[in-house]
Amino acid sequence: MLNRVDVPNLQYTTRKLMRAGLIETAGSSSRKETRYRATESGRSVTEAYASLRAETLPPMLEALDGWAEKSEAAGSYLELISSLYAQAAQVAITRRHQP
Repeated sequence: MLNRVDVPNLQYTTRKLMRAGLIETAGSSSRKETRYRATESGRSVTEAYASLRAETLPPMLEALDGWAEKSEAAGSYLELISSLYAQAAQVAITRRHQP
């Protein structure tokens, strides 16, 4: 569900988050699938980070001339590029499996 293929990095990071008490397993797990959820401590850390970011980021953005318009245009381009990348991946998969 993370849309990532670097499984060893994901496993390493997951173990670190569990050791830190920030996530825990949720429900039953199997060899192919394990679900995780944030612990109370994990939610607290995340909320504190979001709050700090909400305090510091807007003043920084306001200092940039025309940032709102530029970020809207950049967001549109990034969505387009992402869509084209996904489409190209599908074409590559289809062609790879053709004789």
